[in-house]
Amino acid sequence: MPDFARELDELLSIELPQLAPLPPGDYVVYGAGNIGRRVASKLFGRDKKIRAFIDQKGAGNADGLPIYSPYSAEARRFAAEGLTAVVGVFNYAADPHEIRTVLEDLGYRRIVSFPEFHEHAKLPPHFWVDTRRHTLDYHDRIREAGMLMADEKSRRIFLDILRYRLTFDTALLRQPDAEEQYLPADLPQPKMPFRFVDGGAFTGDTIESLLRKGVTFESVAAFEPDEQNFLALCHTARKHAANLGDVSIWPCGLSDATAVAAFCAGRDQASIVAGHGNTHVQLVALDQVLPVFRPNFIKLDIEGAELAALVGAAETIREHQPTLAVCVYHRPDDLWEIPLYMHELLPRHTIALRYHKYYALETVAYAIPPSD
Repeated sequence: MPDFARELDELLSIELPQLAPLPPGDYVVYGAGNIGRRVASKLFGRDKKIRAFIDQKGAGNADGLPIYSPYSAEARRFAAEGLTAVVGVFNYAADPHEIRTVLEDLGYRRIVSFPEFHEHAKLPPHFWVDTRRHTLDYHDRIREAGMLMADEKSRRIFLDILRYRLTFDTALLRQPDAEEQYLPADLPQPKMPFRFVDGGAFTGDTIESLLRKGVTFESVAAFEPDEQNFLALCHTARKHAANLGDVSIWPCGLSDATAVAAFCAGRDQASIVAGHGNTHVQLVALDQVLPVFRPNFIKLDIEGAELAALVGAAETIREHQPTLAVCVYHRPDDLWEIPLYMHELLPRHTIALRYHKYYALETVAYAIPPSD
């Protein structure tokens, strides 16, 4: 632990180098999806011109620009001409190091990662992506959270996430544990049967994943505010009803209080409470709607509302001492603020950290009850 504390202090005390400026001239953007098109729109300027998108899906066009395969003659020609490549991908299924390797193999000499471009463009936070300086401004809180990490793997992940945020080094975080999300095999296993709260239940994918792993359920309370996701969740719950015990399905979001909020619906897993939403949803606090549920496992993946949901469940959590599995990647500060609050609620629990997808997406903080 002293070595970890020293390494953490050294990392958070570094002098941030100036970012190399984005050069004038012609560019290609790797990725023609939503992020890539957003990058292209922000890049366009008097001294910069987007020539094309490069995308694994190959030919076509987007926003009036051609799309070429990475292995096309055009992609190689753009590299030979000295164009700058900006990575317009921020996708949990895409390995950023592989993308960089592809571009280097094609001959691109100046490659700008999405987090680096995000800082250049002075964009508002996007999931955990923010300025490097923002991370360093929270030295004390980050150190306090880091010292809660109970095992060597958690400490290494914590350091590597911070290092990635500060250096944009795509060689980090390349072995996500995609199959073990919410139930990592290398952490102490929760007691069964589960009295399970599923916050951000989506279509019931977590419930089905836990069933495949042999989890037994006494009861389930699942919360999903997006209408289309909720209908799919109802179908999943009905299909598995014989194995779920007492089931309740709520078309609501979780927060620190009961309220109605604007909501961006129809965005699959990324539907989110936001002021510019296209509809409204009911938010509830777990303490208010589940006064006698007695959960022993609470999972939260609710697009940045996790900390508020913990506040709204504080009485329940303190009373029943459940295992917690809470996503910490939706907002920049979640990586340290959520573990700190989990520890405040459950001081005898062990705090661990695992990441389950690329770009440190689906990073989850676990609070594990003592074995006694």
